[in-house]
Amino acid sequence: MKKILAITLTMLIGISSFAYAAPKTIEAYLQNDFLIKVNGEFKYHPEGLKPIVYENRTYLPAAFIADILGASTTFDTSTKTVNIASQPQNSLDQNKIDEYENKIKELENKIKKLESSTQVTSDYANFPSRVSKDGYQLTVEGLSVRDDGRDGRLYFYLKNEDVNTGIKINSMATTIEANGKTYKASAMMQENLDMKLFKWVQRTEDLKTFIPFSDLPEEDKDIKEMTITIEVEINQAYPKTETLVFKVLND
Repeated sequence: MKKILAITLTMLIGISSFAYAAPKTIEAYLQNDFLIKVNGEFKYHPEGLKPIVYENRTYLPAAFIADILGASTTFDTSTKTVNIASQPQNSLDQNKIDEYENKIKELENKIKKLESSTQVTSDYANFPSRVSKDGYQLTVEGLSVRDDGRDGRLYFYLKNEDVNTGIKINSMATTIEANGKTYKASAMMQENLDMKLFKWVQRTEDLKTFIPFSDLPEEDKDIKEMTITIEVEINQAYPKTETLVFKVLND
């Protein structure tokens, strides 16, 4: 809704150093319903800073224009000068930038560590290596060799997620292929054999222990790459055996 405002301006038009024209009355309009869009976003004029229409031309207050563009205004009454000062859009100091960059690097390092647990080099993955099957998960966690190879331990974690009738590891059927040889699981020379190794793992239960080996190389570092074969027995109406194969780097 336009409101007519009669603005009386004393227009001092110099005819000579001491001659002035008579005052002149002009008409202008305060415009309340202008819509102004800046970079696709509507901006609304604040109270007291309204556009004026004069002789079919619209004039916007300098303070309003500066405000919607992110600048500030001051008015010097002595010189009748409007000063507009823009603010830089990117006002982050270098310390903040360095802080954010460091946080990004920390996140990148964490991602690399998470990926390293399942990182594949050629066909081989690092420990721990996991296989998920229908209703259960088997994770091979690591290999240790003691007593000149006579006390080898292949550590694993078996989780029965949804096999109602139970599962277990056929531990003595486990083999490790490395350095052109095949090593079979054996309980010989094992003084601390965990008897839970032979139990059935029921639904929602888990088992964390090791499979014994008695004739591995003297040190585990002598095995760089290995293929581990483990049999899992599933106690169903018709019992079945699933063979899982892990190709692992022993870093």
